[in-house]
Amino acid sequence: MFFEWFITEQSEIRTAMTYKYDYWLVILSIVIATLAAYSAFDTFDRLNAARHQIAQIAWLSTGAVTLGGGIWSMHFIAMLAVEMDMVVHYDIALTILSAAVAIAASGLAMRIVSAGKKSVMRTLSGGVILGAGIGVMHYMGMAAMRMEASLQYDPLVFGISIIVAVVMSSLSLRLLDFGLAARSLAVKSCGAVLMGLSIASMHYTGMAATYFTPGEAHVMTSNMFLSHTALAMVVGGVAFIATQITLIASILSRQFEQKDRELTSQGLYLEKVLENAVDGITLIRPDGKIIVVNPVMEACFGYSKAELIGQNISMLMSDDNARHHNDYLRDAQTTKLKTLGTVRELSARRKDGSYFPIDIAVSSIELPDGRYFMGVLRDITERKATEDERDRLISELRFNRDLMVEQAQRANFLAEELSAQKRVAEANRKRSDYLARHDALTQLPNRRFFFEHLEKVLSSSIAPGCAVAVLFIDLDKFKMVNDVMGHERGDKLLIEVTKAISDCIRQTDMVARIGGDEFAVATNVVTSNDNSEARILAERICNSLRIPVDTDGEPIIIGASVGVAMYPIHGENIDDLMKSADAAMYQAKNAGRNRFRFSGQTV
Repeated sequence: MFFEWFITEQSEIRTAMTYKYDYWLVILSIVIATLAAYSAFDTFDRLNAARHQIAQIAWLSTGAVTLGGGIWSMHFIAMLAVEMDMVVHYDIALTILSAAVAIAASGLAMRIVSAGKKSVMRTLSGGVILGAGIGVMHYMGMAAMRMEASLQYDPLVFGISIIVAVVMSSLSLRLLDFGLAARSLAVKSCGAVLMGLSIASMHYTGMAATYFTPGEAHVMTSNMFLSHTALAMVVGGVAFIATQITLIASILSRQFEQKDRELTSQGLYLEKVLENAVDGITLIRPDGKIIVVNPVMEACFGYSKAELIGQNISMLMSDDNARHHNDYLRDAQTTKLKTLGTVRELSARRKDGSYFPIDIAVSSIELPDGRYFMGVLRDITERKATEDERDRLISELRFNRDLMVEQAQRANFLAEELSAQKRVAEANRKRSDYLARHDALTQLPNRRFFFEHLEKVLSSSIAPGCAVAVLFIDLDKFKMVNDVMGHERGDKLLIEVTKAISDCIRQTDMVARIGGDEFAVATNVVTSNDNSEARILAERICNSLRIPVDTDGEPIIIGASVGVAMYPIHGENIDDLMKSADAAMYQAKNAGRNRFRFSGQTV
């Protein structure tokens, strides 16, 4: 039966019917094929640019329908251009099946050429499939013709038509590859024109191979046929639908491209933000798997991005933190943890196993496909080192301050102790000086102090008409008191005598104890013929010592012998003056005691 389709004898050609073309429809068929090819190639460009599987399927389907519909429309428009002397109908089932073949071949060819790396072999494979599909669609469409004639083909021209379809389809797809690679509209347009010519060439070469023999009806079992007018309406509808599909696809494409550009721009912004962030940023799933890291994360932990993606975030934690991490994530999904959004200090682990301190803030992000957690962290090794150094310096400063305070306190203590020692030494010095110049019992100036005072008085200028009187006092009966009543009673007696003599002199005068029971008084007096001032003082002292002196409730009556010498009358120096006063005192004793005498005074 297969060989019945082909002409085997020359006589069969002579009996074939003749026909002619409506050239306007021929031109229209070629234009339709070219426009369909260009639209398909445009969708092919978008197919290559699509990154999502859904978009790829959509563009592949659109391209297949556009190119397959164009091939099918071109064929039947060209068939409408054939003018024969008989009525022609078309079997609906075969007509629809031919369209499906054209669409399937177009989609398969586009899929092969667009998948993987571009190569001549892929282009050739796509061309073979597309050319074969064009041929199958053409001859299936021819088989759908119903008329009062039979169809037969010239075997040679039949084969040439298939070869033309394959070769020109391959060339047009190759041109398409070059046009897409170079982003050249001219090259892509040439490819579309070549594809349109490929479809038309195959059709009209196939028509050249076709012979219509009248008399024997070309009949099939189906009772569903399309008339010539109905075919024109169907072809117009298919062309319109293909045009609308392409238009809608173009509109959707622009919208998708705009959205894709926005998403791409946002993605680039986000990528740049992640790349230039000074902190480490990571995004993890609820199960702890890492899905996003930025370069700072790689630098901090020593892992590459490929090593981190898909791993559990716990690999970057210390053992103690890792043990509680899963519980932390579970609690974060069921309750609102207080630690979310707050900065915590943790110990992190590098790829080499070393640990370092980080500040980390974890926040929860709700995305369409679920809940995620974003961590922002910072390596605070340098800050901790600075804080440790600061704490060390503060501790050292405090220690030094405490040491300085202690040393200052010790210095103050030593200074106070030294000052106290100086005060004691000064007091001791003064005490020693005082004791060296005073009598220990009566606290009166001693002989040394008295002589120093007298030396100072005598060496100073004495006003005219004035003199210095020295009174030498010796107690009467004192030895008897010491011998009979004891030294303690004698000492008390000396103290009472000191008080008595001190009450008799002026503040400018000096009284001193110069011996055991001997006292001396130095006073400035105004001279007169009777030496009245010195006489009055001597008489007052004698009288004060004639009264009873109370010692422990027992009054003792003693007396005193007083010798008076006047400077410069009785001596011009201390020794002479003291000798004169001493001699005058003995004169008083010899005169009966308890009295006074002036130096040189006769009895």
